[in-house]
Formats: sequence, structure tokens, C-alpha cells
Amino acid sequence: HEWKVVKLPVCHLVVEYLDSVREHPLVCASSINPELYNKENALSEARSLRLKLVLGKEHIACQRKFSEIVPVLDHNNLYLSQDTEMYSLADLEAGCEGGLVELLTSAVEQ
Repeated sequence: HEWKVVKLPVCHLVVEYLDSVREHPLVCASSINPELYNKENALSEARSLRLKLVLGKEHIACQRKFSEIVPVLDHNNLYLSQDTEMYSLADLEAGCEGGLVELLTSAVEQ
């Protein structure tokens, strides 16, 4: 299995649907292929960073609002700090380009 995003021709209805769900966490990577984390370093690193966010969120929950401490994650992608498995199509595309790991690294370092 290769980690690449290839645009293929689809009908306009499919384009509209994919655009409408692009930012929603609908993809459970481990359900699709549990070996993805072993084969794709970017996804494995993203999972590790998300685990740090989940644990950090639990640790500081009683002190301040997590969203104030980690402003990099807004209400649209706060789910990235809630578990390590769910991804949006936009996350997976960003993962291929390195943007997901960059975002998560920035959030962890805050």
C-alpha cells in the first residue's frame, strides 16, 4: 500500500459530496488498514503527536481551557486532540504533504 493522493475523474455529485465532508473526521485509519501506521512514517508520527495531545489535554483540563493553551487547533480540528484514529480527508491530504505533522508538532510544542 502506498501513501499517495491521486486525483481521479469523478462526477460532479461526488465532488460536491467530498467537498462537503472534506474537513470532517470520518476516516478511521486503523479500521481501513491497521498496517498503515507501520508503513507510513508521517501517519505514525501524526498518531504519536496526537497521543501527546490527548494525554496533555487530560493533564491540563482542570487548569485552563485546552483551546486557550493550544490555539493552533481551532474548533474545526480540535478532534485531533481527542483521539488518535479519526482523520478528515483534508488531514490525510495534509499528511501526504507534511502539513499534518507540522500542525501537530506546533500544537504539542505550545
